[in-house]
Amino acid sequence: MSETTENLEALVPFNLVDEPWVPTVGLDGVERDVSLREVFRSAHELRDVAAELPTMRFAILRVIFAIMYRVLDRMDVEDPEAEWAELWNADTLPSAEFDAYLTKWHDRFNLFDAAHPFMQTPGLRTAKDEWKPIELIVADTDPERALFTMRSELNSLSFAEAARWLIHTNAYDFSGIKSGAVGDSRVKGGKGYPSGIGFAGWLGGITLRGNTLRETLLLNLIRGRAAEQSRDVPIWEQPPLGPSERSVAEIGTVGPLALLTWPQRRMRLRAEQGRVTGVLVTNGDPIDYTVQSGTELYTAWRFSEPQSQKAKVARYMPQQLETGRALWQGLTTLLPTPESAAPREQVQKKWNVKSLAQPAAVVTWLGSLTKRGFIEPGRVIEIMSVSMEYGAQQSSYSAIAADQLAITSALTDLSEQGLIAVAHDAVRKAQAAIRALTDLVRDLNRAVGGETPDVGLTPSEDAYASLDIRFRSWLLQLKPGCDAQSLLQDWVENVRGDMRARAAQLVEAAPPAAWAGRKASAGVTGDRVYSVATAMRSFEFNLIRALGRPAHAGSTSNGDATDTQSTVLSTAEEADQK
Repeated sequence: MSETTENLEALVPFNLVDEPWVPTVGLDGVERDVSLREVFRSAHELRDVAAELPTMRFAILRVIFAIMYRVLDRMDVEDPEAEWAELWNADTLPSAEFDAYLTKWHDRFNLFDAAHPFMQTPGLRTAKDEWKPIELIVADTDPERALFTMRSELNSLSFAEAARWLIHTNAYDFSGIKSGAVGDSRVKGGKGYPSGIGFAGWLGGITLRGNTLRETLLLNLIRGRAAEQSRDVPIWEQPPLGPSERSVAEIGTVGPLALLTWPQRRMRLRAEQGRVTGVLVTNGDPIDYTVQSGTELYTAWRFSEPQSQKAKVARYMPQQLETGRALWQGLTTLLPTPESAAPREQVQKKWNVKSLAQPAAVVTWLGSLTKRGFIEPGRVIEIMSVSMEYGAQQSSYSAIAADQLAITSALTDLSEQGLIAVAHDAVRKAQAAIRALTDLVRDLNRAVGGETPDVGLTPSEDAYASLDIRFRSWLLQLKPGCDAQSLLQDWVENVRGDMRARAAQLVEAAPPAAWAGRKASAGVTGDRVYSVATAMRSFEFNLIRALGRPAHAGSTSNGDATDTQSTVLSTAEEADQK
């Protein structure tokens, strides 16, 4: 196709300000696409952004957040929380202000504008003027049709679909060899060599969700965090991108708004007969994700000793969500750190860090709003989290991890030290108890001749799954005025009963050889003998170490698990003596 013919795309514009492309679900449960203008006009009537993938929801919201910051935030805010509350208490968003902003930058949101195509590089081309199939940017397809939703064939996309996948690719594109763009000095042999994944791919993306999209947007707006430098603006307010990497001088200091739409790639869409049929994806601006803990607002952070050693200064890394792992299992990084959970003295002294984890800035902001009384401390807020997992060398998509957790807003308020400490303690105790169960499986395995300690993976997954619903329900009881210590003890006994019941099932299923016992191989654990009896004694010891002794002798919240346990121990000890 000639360049002249391609320019006909501009004669059929698709402007994201006016055309429906944002997938949403209304309060009535009806799904429909809306334009950017309608997002802000009707946010109070919409439930949420309802994209095909959780990663797409996060990527689209980052675009919407960038617009929101440009309209509603500024540096000269005397009382950020109080001014935020004025927005919160209104029935609708100030749509006239959003309309004015979107009108000002209207041409920058045209998907096929000749000079400023949205999130694309005008005139981007390869030396051979080649295009890639559109499926390249659709994360649920690959050449073998073996990824997320396994579409059987994909030759073209509607303009609305293309806009969504364009945004998703910019945020999450995998690494690996890309097309070599003419004008990019990094290209060798017509190829663009790996320069890292999309910036959002490093994150455990955190957003807060309210009862409507209007509430969701405002909960994720941190007032007083507007650009301190004029160049901290979303990509559509910046000069058009060329095919090459921008210099440090061109970029300037990276701020939170720039990160929301960071151009890790240069892209261009090809349109034919009202459909997008091809795409170019080349390397863009790489960015060091290890230095963004004070800038990126929508991820939790964990202290990294290896990165700190390397940089000779304290470094925090994004805390990602892992597939198969519930969000509550990482509660210690999700919520603020209570004073009782200070890092080890040597770490604190060497690196001058107050905690080994930092919640997402948006969670800290919620805590400030709650402390000031602008959000009710007992109000239930959903924390949404999503991470993309990549394959070997990050050159393909592997899986998406996504979860949500409902909490009372008081758990984000550091003045509620007692509540937060109890929430942290509940998770740690559950994890320690499950480790005790995993050790039991290992010891039972050794009793019949196995020496490898990794056989407890499935039992631990089952145990977490069993506790999952109960923990989520229990967590919502933590709010001002509750008896937190009593609730913690209830949780501990619930966990104890569950672990003992599971241990009893494992023991009852043990083969005769495990009851007879077996001496450990030389060099493994000395002369220790493994049997059902020794395994159970170790389990009980580890369980007490994890949970403490039962509040009441024989108490359990899991039926007759304690009686079963006593019977098993007695029988095992008799077999051991024989």
